[in-house]
Amino acid sequence: MRLLRHTCKPIVVGILSLAALGARAQAGKDGALTINAAGTVVNQYTRLAANATAGSTTVTVASAAGLSAGDLVLIIQMQGALINNANTAAYGAVTNLRNAGNYELAVVQAVTGGTLALSQPLAQSYTANDGAQVVRIPRYTGVTIGSGGSLTGQAWNGTSGGVVALEAQGTITVNGSITATGLGFRGGAFVNNGVDNNANYLGAGNTGGEKGEGVAGYASSYAGGSRGRGAAANGGGGGNSVNAGGGGGANGGDPAVWTGTGRPNVSTPGWATAWNLEGAGFANSGSSGGGRGGYGVSDNDLDALAVGPGQSSWGTYSRPNTGGLGGRPLPYELGRVFLGGGGGSGDGNTAVAGVGGNGGGLVYLIGGAITGSGSVVADGAPGAASNGGTSFADGAGGGGGGGAILLTAGAVSVATSANGGTGGNTVNTVIKAYGPGGGGGAGYISVSSGADLTGFSYSLSGGRGGISTSPGLAEFPPNGATDGGVNTLIFRTSGNTTPLPVSWTHFGAAWAAGRVQLSWATAQEKNNAYFQLERSLDGVRFAAFGERVPGAGHSTSARRYAAYDAQPPAGTVYYRVRQVDFDGQSATTAVVAVRSGGTTLAAYPNPLRRGELLRTQLPAGTAALLTDLLGRTVARPVAAADGTLAVPTQKLPAGQYWLRVAGAKPLRLVVQE
Repeated sequence: MRLLRHTCKPIVVGILSLAALGARAQAGKDGALTINAAGTVVNQYTRLAANATAGSTTVTVASAAGLSAGDLVLIIQMQGALINNANTAAYGAVTNLRNAGNYELAVVQAVTGGTLALSQPLAQSYTANDGAQVVRIPRYTGVTIGSGGSLTGQAWNGTSGGVVALEAQGTITVNGSITATGLGFRGGAFVNNGVDNNANYLGAGNTGGEKGEGVAGYASSYAGGSRGRGAAANGGGGGNSVNAGGGGGANGGDPAVWTGTGRPNVSTPGWATAWNLEGAGFANSGSSGGGRGGYGVSDNDLDALAVGPGQSSWGTYSRPNTGGLGGRPLPYELGRVFLGGGGGSGDGNTAVAGVGGNGGGLVYLIGGAITGSGSVVADGAPGAASNGGTSFADGAGGGGGGGAILLTAGAVSVATSANGGTGGNTVNTVIKAYGPGGGGGAGYISVSSGADLTGFSYSLSGGRGGISTSPGLAEFPPNGATDGGVNTLIFRTSGNTTPLPVSWTHFGAAWAAGRVQLSWATAQEKNNAYFQLERSLDGVRFAAFGERVPGAGHSTSARRYAAYDAQPPAGTVYYRVRQVDFDGQSATTAVVAVRSGGTTLAAYPNPLRRGELLRTQLPAGTAALLTDLLGRTVARPVAAADGTLAVPTQKLPAGQYWLRVAGAKPLRLVVQE
């Protein structure tokens, strides 16, 4: 999908800026890099050998081979979340992330045995036994990846890997590819069962397909068992019997709209009728996260557009709705980052069940500019098919969730993708039909706030659910397998993941008495010369205003600051504070939007796909009017407490519409298929 700048205005939240790296020692130490060979790996990985707590200036690793003073490293924890372990539909909900997803950059000051001395105290804590690792990020002067070259990384193996990362002082030119497709959390493994299990959300032994890996564990590490249709955090659930498909893994998206049932594919006329036999209106539903695995086995050739799942007329096992649930999206608003979840495996009893696809890994690029005719990709891998050939099949595997891409640069002009993997098909030519795999949910892509995005494009789509080739279900090939959920692009400014000269504890902006008050606080300051206020009307292009606010220089005490915009522009204004140290390097706070004066109508995503929720910054209860281009009323939505509008996009023809709110300029809204 091509990026339209105005679609991203309301999604400006906090991450990293290049100038904020604070990596003053030996930037560019690895010289220039040119890659013309496929499958090149430049990172080194080592697991933490001991827990590391926030405030510590050292970490202990399993092996310090290849690490030296001046190296830039990424410290990141992959797992450790706690989940609900009840054998109910609530199974797999995250009850405590603990340190899962924590990450930050650090510069190595010295290496002594297996101990790394760091440039500054850790901002986060890390648990060694929960997949915490240190990744060496090579520091180049410039990077060129030729049209036949590709940069990749070590796949996540349970203790390390899953990350592709580098830093360049100058430009990163990608004419080939940088890929972390399938490098993330592992898909559910192969199973062959002899026990019926139509109900369990979890179990051990011979009780359904294997769950995909996620932030809460994998295989034997899942408390209560690794089988059954429940989705363990962002890992897809395994298919239950008999022969239902595995659920897709997940990563990005809105956790609040997750149901585990994915997005029904209604691309073919008549399919909506089949979906609605499962439940009234189900064809118009749309869950975030992974897609659900398809229905279990049917013995008879009936009309799926007239007979829904779970009916005895389908045969001995009734074509049950027992597919693995799609994985849950994770809360990126907490400033963490995650690998894509693995898809669940299909249920099998004839030794041809499909395994789940691996999730996408993490790509982290830091440079002056990121450009080129190639691509940066962190897609989920497809779920494996259940191939029975001319005979019986089993359930297929769910697709892996899309990975994560963090791009920190002043200009980005490259194609990016963090899509979910497709669900596996069930392949056979007998009348019996089986459960395809659910599609993986979309991943996460962020770029630096304020970056020049001319020539940049991105895709954050859910993977398609698999299909059945059985002639007994030719009228409805999805057979209950749904697509994964989508996500939106995020702009991020500097946050707690970077070795900053200033540790921020707060930044806020609010309208008060005809002016905007800005307030911020720091826990400590180092080499801090001053703060500069900045504002923007579009959330992308910022300009300085007002007087500089002197910094404390060097301070280990908590400090508070305040300033005002006495004459703010009317409408929505975006504010941030830039901190500048004595040598001219700088970093910015997260961006805060303030509505001043009249009402400015903004909505996202725009364009939006049919079935997506429309988000605004409107106060709860605000009445809106949606019309077509001829002025005919289409809907009269009212803003919910979270600003969303219940616009019936699933029922709208693709095209352009006007969204109107009293006192605001109408907004042109584009609806896509």
